Amino acid sequence: MYSLIQLFVIKSIFNFGDNYSQGSDDSSIGWDILTNCIGAFVGFGLSLLIYAHQIKKEKDKEKAENEQKDKNLLKYYSELIRKNLSVGNRNLTLVEEYIEKQEKDLTNLMVLPRVPSHDFTRLINVDNKGVFEAWINNFKEADSIKQYQKTNSAVDILDGVVNEVHRMHKTVIEHSYKKMLAIKEIIDNLPNKLSVILSELAKELKEERHKNEYYTTLDSFVVVYGKLAQEGADMSRFIDEFVTPLLKDLNAKFPSYPYSMEIMMDCK
Repeated sequence: MYSLIQLFVIKSIFNFGDNYSQGSDDSSIGWDILTNCIGAFVGFGLSLLIYAHQIKKEKDKEKAENEQKDKNLLKYYSELIRKNLSVGNRNLTLVEEYIEKQEKDLTNLMVLPRVPSHDFTRLINVDNKGVFEAWINNFKEADSIKQYQKTNSAVDILDGVVNEVHRMHKTVIEHSYKKMLAIKEIIDNLPNKLSVILSELAKELKEERHKNEYYTTLDSFVVVYGKLAQEGADMSRFIDEFVTPLLKDLNAKFPSYPYSMEIMMDCK
């Protein structure tokens, strides 16, 4: 639709053409010049309109692509946070279960089961500036920045979860290893201790020693230790078949014997 000014200009041009054609012998030439000018003017105007329309179309397309890009980035970011929280909570549960099992069996270092994931590395490598801008562009609410900060704080929580899993695992391994060394030291020293006690009893009892229940009990456990050592038994077997039965017998049958108290204190 033409504006009033455009209509007035066009009407004036055509009126000028009519007047010009009535007062000149060269009206055809003048009319050709006039129509060419009008055609050029209209063509230029149409070209501007088409160009402006194309620019707007391209800008609209670019805007739509950027909006979709922002939405995809926010979706990717939120999904990484969700997955990392899930994996982190699962790994914490596995660590707690691992600690409980390891405490019950200090003779064997167990392998900590973990849910493998590289999503945390992906999360910390996300373009935070891009996420922030996408958040602001998509959420126009007055408290959108606070909501962003609240959501983004989940990353700090995840970082803490990952570090806590590593810390707990390291602590349990070190604690279990120290206890295992202590148990191994008891197992290694106990046969020598029993041999010294048997030697002292032999001096006291002489030929009667083989009739003495205390002596024969201790001597039988030295034999058990020798058999286990020959078989290359693991620590758990030494505990189950040597240390634990020995302490039970001493506590049940010979609790008041001086040597018994000495052995049990060494194994404490």
